Amino acid sequence: MSRNPLALPLVLVSTLALVELAIIAVLLSRGEGPTPVSVVTFPPITASTSSSPVSTTATATATAAGPPHGKIGQRVESAGLGITVEKLLHEPLTYKEQVTVRSHQRYLALLVLVENNTGGNAQVFPSQFGLKDEKGFTYDQLGVHGTMPVLEWRTLGNRENVRGYVDFVVPTSAKGLSLVYSDVSRDGAQPIRVDLGP
Repeated sequence: MSRNPLALPLVLVSTLALVELAIIAVLLSRGEGPTPVSVVTFPPITASTSSSPVSTTATATATAAGPPHGKIGQRVESAGLGITVEKLLHEPLTYKEQVTVRSHQRYLALLVLVENNTGGNAQVFPSQFGLKDEKGFTYDQLGVHGTMPVLEWRTLGNRENVRGYVDFVVPTSAKGLSLVYSDVSRDGAQPIRVDLGP
């Protein structure tokens, strides 16, 4: 009579199961149960029903594609600090005579709203706003501003906001401009980018 080829594996599996049961019984007798497992649930993703052509509530977050970015009229957030470019001007409104714009240049002033939803205080550094073109070249703000009120350095409490203009003179050849806020001093913060169009 031939031996069953599965007999030895079955005996080994049964012995292993008995050893595991003995270990569990010892742990339970000591009051040590298995480690609890946390279950995280996420709310379902639903489509927006807004018919507005420009969403003012859209919030960008960091993705594998790069830092958070959006466009004019959108709130773009990183680590609780939100930035919205509310308006774009092509001429100085307040001190036109103080700004020199040559024939191969153009003036841009952006009305920026900065909102703090970090849960604590957050500093706003206007000097860290810059314009970047599609080739990666960065343009700094004007030293003498042409449009008021200018966005100023502030410490914002949680849920506080500040609004003001940042203005630039760039070559007319500069294309694919984006406003970039480069302060990453907060935990988890990444540079924020707002596309300004062509």
